[in-house]
Amino acid sequence: AGPPHLGVGDWAWTPPLSSAGPELVRTAWNHLLKFCIASLVMTYPSLCEVSIASMICKEFDDGGAYLAQDLEMRCWTETEHTRQHRVVASLGFVMTPFLIGFPLWIYAVLVTKIKRNELMSTDSLERYGPMYSGFKPHIAWWSAVEIAKQLTLEALNQILRPLGPGITLWAYAVSYTHLR
Repeated sequence: AGPPHLGVGDWAWTPPLSSAGPELVRTAWNHLLKFCIASLVMTYPSLCEVSIASMICKEFDDGGAYLAQDLEMRCWTETEHTRQHRVVASLGFVMTPFLIGFPLWIYAVLVTKIKRNELMSTDSLERYGPMYSGFKPHIAWWSAVEIAKQLTLEALNQILRPLGPGITLWAYAVSYTHLR
């Protein structure tokens, strides 16, 4: 029997069939996970830049060192700005395990899916498909290497930036040829 007749213009919600419920939940979960992973992949370079830069101080001729991201914050002195610098630097250190762990997690998931021959399953395609859509199945894990390369290049940029643009360009040229 169907839902009760309510008349013209009335609306009644009918719950999904019990067999469709778990499938609907699984599909919704897969799409949510895909959205979260895609969001992290898109924001990863910015997170790397902000996290690494929050830990770097730049020294000047006056003998003082200042936070590279905010030159009003003096490093290694006891002032209000130093306490703020410690908070900012602490957030950078807290983000470090995520910055390293995210590409490792992607690598572990994709290698596991490859070994179990589950890479082309519906769940894997819905959840992680955009991560490896441009790669052959046996090298789907390369997307994790590409993400780790972003972290490496951003760390290199932040560390070498105070040494001048010549050193930074040279380092990029070397890293580009070796990491490609």
